[in-house]
Amino acid sequence: MKKSIGFLLRSLVLGIVVLAFVAGCKKEKDADLPTVTTGDLTVFITRVDCNGEVTSDGGAGVAYRGFCYSTTNTAPTVDNDTIICGNGTGEFSGSFGGTMNTTYYIRAYATNKEGTAYGDGKHVKTLQIIIP
Repeated sequence: MKKSIGFLLRSLVLGIVVLAFVAGCKKEKDADLPTVTTGDLTVFITRVDCNGEVTSDGGAGVAYRGFCYSTTNTAPTVDNDTIICGNGTGEFSGSFGGTMNTTYYIRAYATNKEGTAYGDGKHVKTLQIIIP
């Protein structure tokens, strides 16, 4: 009987040690995604000027910030066309040349070590010049 109590006690202690080890191995998240907003967009015939702002780096430095755009994807990502406008927090701007009479879907983005965050999506249509 004494042997089985000792065995149970050792098993309990071993179980506690294993649980403590497993709990200690849990990786704590040390950063979040950045916070980014898409600002005003201005169209000049075929050029689109974009403004945005990274308001928080999420606790990790922002490596890239800019704009992603598409003529078909209403929620473009960095897998679509992009403009890189530096790094860090704060306001930024960029522009791209497009085609006349074309709708472009645009979002600001910011990337840190946790991933990429996007601002609200916006769209603009470039102008069409008709010569009489």
